[in-house]
Amino acid sequence: MSEVQLQPIIKESLKLLRASIPTTIAFKSSFDSECGNVLADPTQINQVIMNICTNSYHAMEESGGILAITLTRTSLDKMSAFLKNDTPPGNYILLQISDTGCGMDTVTRERIFEPFYTTKTEAKGTGMGLSVVHGIVKECGGTIVTYSEPGKGTTFNIYFPEVSTTLNSDIHNQQATLDDSLPGGKEHIMIVDDEQVIIDLQQRILKKVGYQVTPFTDSALALQAFLKNPEIFDLVITDMTMPKLTGLQLAEQLVAKRPGIPILLCTGHSRISIEELQNCPAIISYLSKPINLRELTETVHDTLLTIKKQ
Repeated sequence: MSEVQLQPIIKESLKLLRASIPTTIAFKSSFDSECGNVLADPTQINQVIMNICTNSYHAMEESGGILAITLTRTSLDKMSAFLKNDTPPGNYILLQISDTGCGMDTVTRERIFEPFYTTKTEAKGTGMGLSVVHGIVKECGGTIVTYSEPGKGTTFNIYFPEVSTTLNSDIHNQQATLDDSLPGGKEHIMIVDDEQVIIDLQQRILKKVGYQVTPFTDSALALQAFLKNPEIFDLVITDMTMPKLTGLQLAEQLVAKRPGIPILLCTGHSRISIEELQNCPAIISYLSKPINLRELTETVHDTLLTIKKQ
């Protein structure tokens, strides 16, 4: 486990879910920008989101509904902590996932985290999903509290212990610890990510070490700009999961216009398959979200240096 920001991991997971869940299920999300970091494995957080939201989808599959996801900071005093499964008092990041589905009766609600317990047909699950979620949350030092009534939907409140740094101080601290001699350059880099906070972070650090940066939060607009002036860019950094064009789709079109343009792929998930990288040889490497600032600058520098030597 490592110290991570939940917001970009959750947003990445929701983009994948949106592509597979019909539009009869409306997504609503709200994220408190002041949420601090938690100790967790990003891949496991993705499992938590995918498993709970898939259960919510199944509860609303027949009639449609609303899937709501919020992330907020909260504090639990001794009494409220005791009522939340006797959780230690302190500061927490609360991830709340709610649906307007069929809900559960008391007997079902009390058993949902048991291994192999399920009310679904065999084709829709083995009953291990929520058991896995429970184990992950416990491993992070958190707790999960469920509210549900038949016909009134279900809400999962997941409390992750907050570590002391907030998003802003985390960015500041990473930048403050960067060695002044960190390698940089004067090359022109295009960065593409539909999350403005990621764009701001990457642009800030790359400019700090000397690079010229052109950012885009819209992959289609990024493609248009590249097609007009393909020779002005020395390297492209793109997110993997985006509306309109995914990172791989964008990379394919960039290479078709200018063979040899180096591309770094960013992803919030554990691994990009060898097959995906082989299918788009312009992708030199990939970076895992949340982005480590030192890794970003060093990867960019090493990639550009390698290209110059070829």
